[in-house]
This record gives sequence, structure tokens and C-alpha cells, in this order.
Amino acid sequence: MENDNILLQTINGLLQKTIEGKIPWKTVNANAIRWTKQGVGGVTPVIVTLQKQQHPQPANIHYILTVQAQGAQATQINTLTNPELKEILSKLFQEASKVASSVSIQILKNLLDGL
Repeated sequence: MENDNILLQTINGLLQKTIEGKIPWKTVNANAIRWTKQGVGGVTPVIVTLQKQQHPQPANIHYILTVQAQGAQATQINTLTNPELKEILSKLFQEASKVASSVSIQILKNLLDGL
């Protein structure tokens, strides 16, 4: 129970910080976005990846949130096995995708600078 509360609080925190524009999500591909939280003072970076998986039935989308530190998986949340987290991970994916798109647009705008 306590672990479930920690997961939900953490995901809600990620969603809030994403909405505030404090997490620089980047597009990996059409179905995955990633954020690397850089370590400070000897702390190793943490890689957070959020994936959307489309199953044969179009309305059947699942989300996988993976958190890794130093090559080891710290946790993985899959809405196939944790369906109660589907709504919040869907919202996080939507908001993070918006951030990743604006990062991509800014990169494109700056592409020819200094040439």
C-alpha cells in the first residue's frame, strides 16, 4: 500500500513539474519520450522513459514508465499490470509530448544559426 502511494505521488509530481515546464522531456520516437535527470555532486544521472504501446485493438493503449540509474532499472510501471495508473500516465504522456515537441521545434529553429 505504501509503495502504491509513493508511486502515485511521484507520478503526480512528474505531471505537475511537466506542466510547469520544469522537466525537459525529449522525443525518442513517436511512442516514447525521455528525460535524463543529471546528477549533481557525484550523484549518477537518472533516466526516465515513458512509452505508449498500442495493441491490436486501437482503444487498447498501455503505458510503461521506466526509471533507470547507472544502467540498472530502479522501477518499471506498466499499466497492463497496474491499470489504476493508466489515466495519470496517459496525462503525463500527453503533457510530456507537448514539452518534447516544443524542444524539437526550438532545435529546428536554431538549426541554421551561425552558418
